[in-house]
Amino acid sequence: MTAHTSADNTLSSQTKVYIIHGYGAGPQSHWFPWLKQQMESRGMSVFVPALPDPEHPIKEQWDECLKQTIGVPDEYSYFVAHSLGCIALLDYFRQLEPRPAIGGMILVSGFSTPISGYSLINPFVGNAFHPEHFIAMTSQRVVIAAKDDPIVPFGQTEQLAHDLEARFIAVEHGGHFLDTEGFTQLPLVHEHLIAMMNH
Repeated sequence: MTAHTSADNTLSSQTKVYIIHGYGAGPQSHWFPWLKQQMESRGMSVFVPALPDPEHPIKEQWDECLKQTIGVPDEYSYFVAHSLGCIALLDYFRQLEPRPAIGGMILVSGFSTPISGYSLINPFVGNAFHPEHFIAMTSQRVVIAAKDDPIVPFGQTEQLAHDLEARFIAVEHGGHFLDTEGFTQLPLVHEHLIAMMNH
């Protein structure tokens, strides 16, 4: 075994990936199982918490679940979040003092302002949003959105990327990246996650 391979194996064994689902979803939804399998095949630990009552999410319950699953992350921790999971994750980070350094984050179809027609999620966007808190946690920030998203307006995800000073990846056709739209895999996320780890 070469030193390079040994170092790679050590990195893989230390690396933790957290996949945070959104409203009306769970660990087996969309492209989450596929991404989990892809990262586990590289020897990484992958956590996909089942956030409580996703059809009627209560912020405090989601906070507690994230606390139990994530605890205090470190520079070997990487995060992928989708839809409501994005702001839920960011607000969890907001509550950590001091805020730790993390490996990176990829936010898919995220938002930080209220979504028309979804008033029940307003508590998730009720706290003051301070992007500098999250910018300081990692230099590796990617936000992904589809221009034809029927749920979260493209402009709101674009604004999130701008606020976070994140790399913004806009695709022409992807909708909300749901399994019902054909997304049981999402190579775009996988590619950027691997690139972050190899940075």
